[in-house]
Amino acid sequence: MKRRKPASVEQMEQSKWVGRETICQTLRDIYELADDERIRDKTRLAMAMAKAMNKKLRAYRNKADRRAENFRDSSGILPGF
Repeated sequence: MKRRKPASVEQMEQSKWVGRETICQTLRDIYELADDERIRDKTRLAMAMAKAMNKKLRAYRNKADRRAENFRDSSGILPGF
C-alpha cells in the first residue's frame, strides 16, 4: 500500500467549500473540531487519500469516455443503445 503525504494545513483550512457536503469538507470540519493532534493528523492523511482517489476516478472516467468516443466513431452508434 502506498504511503501518502498528509494534506497541508493550508489545504485543511480552505473555506471555499463551507456549507457543501463533500468528503473533503467533512474532513475539514472534523479537523477544525478536533483538539487531539492524532485525529488532526489522521484527517490530513484521509484528505490526501480522498484527493488521490478523486484523481484516479477522473482518470478512469476520461479513459472510459475516450473508449466510448472511439467506439462511436468506428460503429456510428452509441454504446449501450
